[in-house]
Amino acid sequence: MARATAARRQTQVPKTKEQKATDKAAAKREFDKALKISNRENVPVKEPAVVPIEGSAGHSAIIAVSLIKPSAENPRTHFDEAALKELGESLIQGQVCPLVVRRINDSEFELIDGERRWRAARMVGIVSLRAEIRECTEAEAALLRLVSFQRQDLSPIEEARGLQLMVQKYEVSQRELAAKLKVSQGHIGNRLRLLKLPDTWQSRVISGEITATQARELATWADLPNVLERLHELLEDGDDWNVALVDALEDLSEPVEGYLYREGVNITLTFTDEQLAQLDVRDVPNRWQTGTNRRAFNDNLYQELTAKLIEKKKKKVTSKQSKEVEADQAKPAKSQAEKTKELLSRVAKWKARWNQLVVAEWFKTEATTFDCVGLFAFASVQREGIRVFTSLEEAWPVAFGKKMDSRKDETQVYSAVRDIKDVEKLRILAAGLIQHGELSPWRMISPKALEHFAELAAINWSDKWIQFATRADDWLESLLRLFQVEQLEALNKEWRLAATGTNKAILIADMVNRFRESKKVPAMPSIVLKASAKDVTSW
Repeated sequence: MARATAARRQTQVPKTKEQKATDKAAAKREFDKALKISNRENVPVKEPAVVPIEGSAGHSAIIAVSLIKPSAENPRTHFDEAALKELGESLIQGQVCPLVVRRINDSEFELIDGERRWRAARMVGIVSLRAEIRECTEAEAALLRLVSFQRQDLSPIEEARGLQLMVQKYEVSQRELAAKLKVSQGHIGNRLRLLKLPDTWQSRVISGEITATQARELATWADLPNVLERLHELLEDGDDWNVALVDALEDLSEPVEGYLYREGVNITLTFTDEQLAQLDVRDVPNRWQTGTNRRAFNDNLYQELTAKLIEKKKKKVTSKQSKEVEADQAKPAKSQAEKTKELLSRVAKWKARWNQLVVAEWFKTEATTFDCVGLFAFASVQREGIRVFTSLEEAWPVAFGKKMDSRKDETQVYSAVRDIKDVEKLRILAAGLIQHGELSPWRMISPKALEHFAELAAINWSDKWIQFATRADDWLESLLRLFQVEQLEALNKEWRLAATGTNKAILIADMVNRFRESKKVPAMPSIVLKASAKDVTSW
């Protein structure tokens, strides 16, 4: 008997690799078939709850789902319920990939890879799953999770939490981690910076509401909660991300370079290096995404420092004005013709500002599509792209209820305007172009151009004067301030107001009151009717 057994062993031929693979596949099919029957009947495949799989590579076994525990160090926190249910239904048909677990004790296992499959199995009532049992430490398990998650749709924040765990708890350097995960060290650093964001913004990244690129950009400002709050408000209003971010930063910061006009004076912004450090100066992306501007985020200190600059400039202006008054007093008296010429120039500038309001109002209420398109065509050849763009940007929300996309260049803006078919929206944009444009003889909105627009519009200045006279603001007062005392007295007689006053200010106030109380609106002063753009001698 023993001799026969020995003979059979001598005659057995070793199996080839192909035959071993075929046998292994057949064993797997038999196991999957048994597992499907088991899960359908809601009973374990075999007893005990952990059944080794014969002939499998490594340490594989069929393990009861109840013995497997998720890891507290799993960086994935977001699980889609609908996707889990769909995955559970597919598991009932057969498990393709095994879980990866490590043994905690004799009766429990901790998940390394496959928590989605484990959750899906529990959801549909599967009681046993195939798993590969790894012998590894906590640190090695954490690294294995990160490696496996590189092949899955892990959110940037979840990936960052996994990386942070390795760096902080297991003291793995960013360089070592990058080498093990086969990514750049910059990628590791960029991901870790995302964790500077508050939890609410991290949740937005996990849900896909904002992208990893946007989150990385926002992480730069994570230490400024007021900026994040303002950004949230703008995004809730439907603003584009780039526009909203720039607006939020500009709303809560102040410029530290260039000029600033406040309280009637124009100051040059100058700060010492020590002040700049205290002002929390940072580079803020500009509206066109072409560069950055330096802006201060310490508002209290900024207001304090600029107040001192304004006070200093006011004293300088006052001193200069005093010297000018003294110099004027030392000059010989001007002739009546010179005084009239100077008044005509001042009134012509005032009339140009009046024209700007009147022409803007005409475009807003009466202009045709042809008139508006003609204005935009005129603007497009003036080589004042930024100024025109700014004027349109002011009017855009009025016409469309939202801000204009600041990433568009001049050509794209004009193209968008030409495509507008709604004449009311065209009128609003045309009026904004006139109203918000910089009035200057050297700009598109010049006194001469406004006179040309007024002529094309056939504006009746007598009617406009009556409308002007009933305005409740200080426009009439601003006109009267252009006159000298003797010229005011002459206008007082022309209007037959019988106003009185011991000085210029009192006389103007009395003239304004009597003008408004008149039953019949006094006629337009002859000098206002006469003044035109050619009379402007200085600007």
